[in-house]
Amino acid sequence: MSEPDQSLEIFLKASPEQLWPLLTNTERLNVITGLPQVTYREEAQEVGLTRRFFSFRHMGLDFVGEELPSAWHQNQFFEINRVYSEGPFETLRMRVELTPPDEAGSETRTLCTFKYWIAPRGDAGRQILAGMGDQMLVAIQKVLVKAVADLPDTIEEAAWLNIPVPGNVPNADELATAARLAEATRAIHDSPIIDHLVDHLLYGPDLDLRRIRPLELSRNNGLDTDDCLRTLLAATRTGLVNMLWKLLCPHCRSGPVGTTDLSEVISEGYCPSCNIDFEVDLSSSLELIFQPHPQVREVIDAPYCKGGPSSTPHLVLQQCLAPGESL
Repeated sequence: MSEPDQSLEIFLKASPEQLWPLLTNTERLNVITGLPQVTYREEAQEVGLTRRFFSFRHMGLDFVGEELPSAWHQNQFFEINRVYSEGPFETLRMRVELTPPDEAGSETRTLCTFKYWIAPRGDAGRQILAGMGDQMLVAIQKVLVKAVADLPDTIEEAAWLNIPVPGNVPNADELATAARLAEATRAIHDSPIIDHLVDHLLYGPDLDLRRIRPLELSRNNGLDTDDCLRTLLAATRTGLVNMLWKLLCPHCRSGPVGTTDLSEVISEGYCPSCNIDFEVDLSSSLELIFQPHPQVREVIDAPYCKGGPSSTPHLVLQQCLAPGESL
């Protein structure tokens, strides 16, 4: 394996198990390093396979290409590979490795290594590659050091810790509308959680508002679960939030766009990302989520990255093998 074109080594006072959910959330890492949202296109292949193509615009340049299947082994490494048909790069390979303290020669600190192999295309590609160390890698180091300083004591709690990303700055109309609808919600179900919910809807980043899950919202913020669900249901009636039923693919745990009407849920679903049909089991294939009502705030439901392991935390190992290769 050749030497990487750019690399970063950080010793962080945390275990690989604590660092894994932070490092594998590539969406949040892309946000804090200034990368834009990405448009993806899935192209179904034979025998249940899918090719994933992407496009985005950054620094006045168009980036277009194919994202190959990612590889990872939980708490050890993950790798993302892209092949570009347009833009300043021809290929990009990113690999993040976690070396536990005993192997890294430290008692308490894990060695976290970021490696980038990039084939530039033309002068623009070489200039961007040269500036990566002073921009993106420095930003990653700062945010990880800060996140580790805020890590809780237990691995279970650390699994729900997110890297903070910039939030929203509401305008006067959004503030007034949210205040009016909050009062209407209190008339149905009076709870202190309403204030927390309104702040979340107004000031939270788009990433956290595309799918508001009641259990996740209550767990991450120390709220009563039943009260949190009742508050969201009351907020649905007043137009503070929208409620959606979303199908979940049994493989990737994502799925098609949700529906507001439970009667519209069909017995069979299709996942374009995995190119598979699946039976809908109401206990495991259907998820209740909420989103801000557009009159309160418009949220752009577009990803920053689909390739990171955090999008499929139930998958411990994913590895690409060549024909005839074994692992």
